[in-house]
Amino acid sequence: TARAKFFLGLLAARGVEKVSLAITIRQKTATSITVNLVGDVQGKDCVIVDDIIDTGNRVCTCAEALVDLGAASVGAISTHGLFSAKALAKLDASDLDYVVVSDTIPMSEEDFAKCEKIEQVSCAATISEAIHATMTGESVEHLYAIGKE
Repeated sequence: TARAKFFLGLLAARGVEKVSLAITIRQKTATSITVNLVGDVQGKDCVIVDDIIDTGNRVCTCAEALVDLGAASVGAISTHGLFSAKALAKLDASDLDYVVVSDTIPMSEEDFAKCEKIEQVSCAATISEAIHATMTGESVEHLYAIGKE
């Protein structure tokens, strides 16, 4: 939740109006999946932030719960898009409006065709800058200094 609060502060500092924080708590048993929500999403545009999307189960069940609770729209942002098994078909059929992932795991044109909701962004510039800084003995701290400028 500390990272979520950090991003909330960044959005507010950049003038994003009506921004708030909601947290989903997903509990899985052998027979069911329950999603509880802390916060208010009624009529709001929601963004699910996760480190990796593998099977798509977690992000899709959270999106469904958010829509059921009145969210105006739901998107997802993830560092890594692994997309194993039938994840792409699941994401395409889900309540998600968009899914943004980095290119740490390459996707083929065939993969993009399976789910038009996916946008992949490059992390090449950040990696290049980290390599350059390391090779020249400079600090890479600035790469993690979001919101400290």
